[in-house]
Amino acid sequence: MNVLLVAIGTRGDMEPVITLGQLLQDRGHQVSVLLPEQFCALAQQARLNPISLGPRWYEFMMSILNSFTDASMSWWKRCTSLLSAIKESKPIHDEIAKHIHNTVITTNPDRIVFSAKALFAAIYNIDQPGRAIFHCPLPYLHKTRYHTHVGFKGRKAGAWLNKLSYRLVDHKVTKLLVDSAKQLNIAHVDKQSVKNVLETQTAIYTLSPALFERPKDWRDNIKVLGFHERDKTDQWSPDNALLSFLDRHEKILFVTFGSMTNSKP
Repeated sequence: MNVLLVAIGTRGDMEPVITLGQLLQDRGHQVSVLLPEQFCALAQQARLNPISLGPRWYEFMMSILNSFTDASMSWWKRCTSLLSAIKESKPIHDEIAKHIHNTVITTNPDRIVFSAKALFAAIYNIDQPGRAIFHCPLPYLHKTRYHTHVGFKGRKAGAWLNKLSYRLVDHKVTKLLVDSAKQLNIAHVDKQSVKNVLETQTAIYTLSPALFERPKDWRDNIKVLGFHERDKTDQWSPDNALLSFLDRHEKILFVTFGSMTNSKP
């Protein structure tokens, strides 16, 4: 089967998709990965076929990342920052939509697996249900009464605010997808068809169910399938300083952070 993976975001968005690509490739599928220029070498190291999206989206993401990771930001300020970022990203989103559409036409994949920042790929489920699968490496991207959308920290804000957080995001995402499809002259893409697809398409969360319990009110098309880590040690060996440190200490505590660029982590 010919599979196209679409990954947009930071390194933390790339790793789960590349791991999935390796799993598919090991099972005999032909795999290509559409991703930012900055991570093409990462896909090559994993022996996957990289297709560049260009550098603009990653540069934009890094410029606004602090707005989403600042722990001191209020719920209202986070809301306005999210809406402002969506508005600012419109030209870049249109460019990415064009990249995705041209790649789909060129590679003609049997399946498309796309991450949250590549939601434009959802439109290929309108005429061909099941062709595209939404891949989620972080929680609360689908509506639940128990938590807000992950863009609002996935907190328990009460049923009304929880619902509002998803409505705000869904409204903006739907408009972006419809507008981009119109610019590309793609037929049968309107607000209702996009809303239906976003609600009913297959979605897989590659998170450990031990850490992320599947919300009880989710539809059956949304699965929590567990975490997979690719082997990144085949080209790495510890240096002498690290080996010496490990020899001197019996108990080791290792702490690491990812995508933590804000001043108050």
